[in-house]
Amino acid sequence: MVFENLQLGDLVAARAASIRVWGMVSTRVAVEHLRVLLDRGLPTASCCLEAAHRSQDLVLEKKLQPRRSGRRTVIPLPCHPLQNVTMLRTFNTEADFSQMSLAMKEDIPRLHFNSDFHPCLNGPEPVEITAFRASFRLDKAYTAMSGVVKLCYSTKRAKVQHQIQDREREAVWTTRTISHHLGLDEILWQRSDWDEFPWICLPTHWGQWLGEEVLATMMLEKNLDYAHRVPVLRNPCMPIELKSFSAKWTLSNTTEPRSLFKDFVKNPSLSAEKSA
Repeated sequence: MVFENLQLGDLVAARAASIRVWGMVSTRVAVEHLRVLLDRGLPTASCCLEAAHRSQDLVLEKKLQPRRSGRRTVIPLPCHPLQNVTMLRTFNTEADFSQMSLAMKEDIPRLHFNSDFHPCLNGPEPVEITAFRASFRLDKAYTAMSGVVKLCYSTKRAKVQHQIQDREREAVWTTRTISHHLGLDEILWQRSDWDEFPWICLPTHWGQWLGEEVLATMMLEKNLDYAHRVPVLRNPCMPIELKSFSAKWTLSNTTEPRSLFKDFVKNPSLSAEKSA
């Protein structure tokens, strides 16, 4: 079929030309392409970690007001502990649903002062993962299914129920685990990871089978070896290091458009094997 040889960007154009005629066909083919990209593409992840967030109750509880430096009010900057880091992907298949997970590798080389959470710059303490990006890149050997797809999540539309677990020593936490859901904002596709190719926004309903949210979990640890003095702070600034990160999607046939993709729920790699 001609549509199966089109890339995702071409399917967007075909759908825009006549949604009544090509809408259902383009959706079916696009989901097949996305399934292969997520199943076989090289996964990378980026995330944003912040101290302040929209929950006023938690702001008051954690005392996360902006600090003052002389006459100036210092607004905490966002921290980016993950920046296009290659992840490990796993699938867990049950009778009526399937899960896809991405996890950070343990042997990733890190530059502490570039990726750690610094209270002197980022706020008193980390509380919320405000943004998460998962990218899957498949090289040109897969022609129509090649390219880069990026799933963009944030807490803008999600009802965040913060789950913060601390391990304390002498009434001060040393290890913190942050876990909560983020809502899907947009799905982007790029023909190649070269800068000359623009990002194309895909219809979000093409990703309904992924669910509306992703569960992100990260574990942080205070690094005593990198503590440093800052003039405006009474106590030394103790960087907080990212120790682990994972993201989990629940793929249920109730979220698939018109139940066209039950085979993928039972076997996530089935479509990739057929397309190889």
